Amino acid sequence: MKANNVTDWEKGLSDPGCPYLKRSWEDTKPFVALCLKFGQPGLWVDLGCGIGYFVECCYRYGIKCEGFEGDGYAVESAKERFPGLPLRQYDITNKLPYDDKSVSVVFCHQVLEHLLPEKTIPFLGEVRRILKPGGVFFVNTPSKFSPGPYGKEQADHINMMKPSELNQALLKAGFNDIWPANYPLFIFGESVIGKLLAGALFFLFPLDRLSHTATALCFVNNRAKAKIRSPRYFHIRRILGW
Repeated sequence: MKANNVTDWEKGLSDPGCPYLKRSWEDTKPFVALCLKFGQPGLWVDLGCGIGYFVECCYRYGIKCEGFEGDGYAVESAKERFPGLPLRQYDITNKLPYDDKSVSVVFCHQVLEHLLPEKTIPFLGEVRRILKPGGVFFVNTPSKFSPGPYGKEQADHINMMKPSELNQALLKAGFNDIWPANYPLFIFGESVIGKLLAGALFFLFPLDRLSHTATALCFVNNRAKAKIRSPRYFHIRRILGW
């Protein structure tokens, strides 16, 4: 960790085992589809965009999306891969360079774990400030209980949160309609049956301790009283075809 979401991308991308080298913009299609489902037309922003796969996917589908990333090497690598991508090196813990209520969708994937803990709520407050009424914020971070090198064992993961802690931070930042959308820990192994069992257990008992991620969809609306929906709500809607 260098500082405030600046990770050592140069070292990571030079490693043949780096998982990002096995991915492409197509891997972000489900996230783009989800934001299309619940978002609005207008400007989308990817905060902590890494090497720009989400922005590239949006670009290929004609969606106006801008990306911000703290590590200059990651930004340069993205622009070498796809010249013209609207990416910018920027410390996202600073005031975001947008007017109030000017952005339709904010996407923040695998970023919060890199921020200093005291920066979390101010950062989320900035996201809330720039979102339009009816706007949507998708946020995903490893759960505090997520094992392995891409979870709590990674050295630059300095801000690991439980799903319940993320929900409370979002409330404090001003979001008033929060849909937890966490993924289960595969405690029964990686087989199809093991994953199905873990998913079924997590659906019945959506506890922090059984969660692989802290994930939420957050909406900006005129709800009089803030609400965190049941952890099952998102998954039931998905099963029923939304």
